[in-house]
Amino acid sequence: MLLLAASSLSFDGFENNNFQCVFNDAGRLGYERIEFNCWYAESLTPGRIREMRRRCEGTGLQPVALHVSAFGGSTSEQLSWNTAHKLRAIEAAVELGCRRVVASGMHIEDRDGERTDTNALLDDLLRELYNLAPYAEEADVLLCLENHCSNVLAGQQAYHYLFDRIDSDHVGICLDGGHLEAAGESIGEFIEAFAPRINHLITPGTCPWNFHRRSVRAEILYRLRMRTDESRILCFPGMNLSDRHDRSREDSGEMREKCLRRL
Repeated sequence: MLLLAASSLSFDGFENNNFQCVFNDAGRLGYERIEFNCWYAESLTPGRIREMRRRCEGTGLQPVALHVSAFGGSTSEQLSWNTAHKLRAIEAAVELGCRRVVASGMHIEDRDGERTDTNALLDDLLRELYNLAPYAEEADVLLCLENHCSNVLAGQQAYHYLFDRIDSDHVGICLDGGHLEAAGESIGEFIEAFAPRINHLITPGTCPWNFHRRSVRAEILYRLRMRTDESRILCFPGMNLSDRHDRSREDSGEMREKCLRRL
């Protein structure tokens, strides 16, 4: 089963504005499930999470995931910071009432533009996951590792490397079909290789009702629906859904229904 969600990025963009637009507009436009992009220093504080939960309850929105900054780190100090950050993200997900933490991996180039050893970066990421997985299992929170064409988790080779070395049903994949294509890989082959691990999806393109990327979406949805009956979250990022673009409730509802029929 695929469950439709919208990303807070769809409403607030990259602004650190305490999710003002998503809480103002998501319910009015017919969305119920939200992935919250928590990329800032304030995002995961206990007070902010309590406030987000109150606002979700007040607006009827259902939090389904926290999207946070990347896994990994190339020094012991960075890994310590990042492991602590992800432990807090797991804790925050429980406090908010969702059970997914989504993040990509570190960039494959250093600040001077030099490519770093990919396996070394993956080993750093594994070291972090070894420490995170037991707590994720205890808290029943899924860690969703998102592919991205410009970082260490670009495609099949990286994921094979990880999953040959870690076995936890709480460590899985967030599949971004657009970034997989950009990395020159086949969506179909990736899904055949990792379908049981894929528990979170990001649809490519800018709008769910703009189907210029229809073939990519269709392949992802068809192949995964044929594989298992497990629940997965399908998330739409990068759309401008806020009422600052003056869409009517009726028009927005109609566009959402078009999207749902595609599922």
